[in-house]
Amino acid sequence: AWLVSQAPENFQPYAAALLVTTAPLMIFAAGLVERYRCNAFLREWQKDQIVSLARDLGMQLDPSHVSKTLIAHGLRLLGAEGAMVALRVPERGTYRVEAVHPPDSPWAGYENIDDSGHVVRIGQAGVLILPGDDPTSPVLPLLAQEGMAHLLLAAILQGTESVGVVPFS
Repeated sequence: AWLVSQAPENFQPYAAALLVTTAPLMIFAAGLVERYRCNAFLREWQKDQIVSLARDLGMQLDPSHVSKTLIAHGLRLLGAEGAMVALRVPERGTYRVEAVHPPDSPWAGYENIDDSGHVVRIGQAGVLILPGDDPTSPVLPLLAQEGMAHLLLAAILQGTESVGVVPFS
């Protein structure tokens, strides 16, 4: 309005139309820049968290401390409510839960034989998200019983061999 009232006598309607159309474009561009800044900040934060995790894990040799550190960092990175670390016990042929969150979970110390080959599939995939990646998984009834909608399963690999699993819910 100010532009029209202060315009010279030879008013250019095309120039006014150009100004009116650039305002929404500028607002759109500002939104894109803000989204880019948010994404860049998030990526930088995630990178810092992963470096922090690598430093924490590099200073420890105790498997229980490594497991607890892995859960603490994973919960922060993923925004998950629960997690556990299950490591292979080769002499027994089982996977034992080494650390859990929340700490009062009944799963602490639980051992399971992987007779269905589920851990091998997780190791081959690297990461599985249930139920989407494996709708026939033997874990799905357990998920339903625990009231969980989704589960992210990450493999712990030593070379190409799966030595453990870290599920986040």
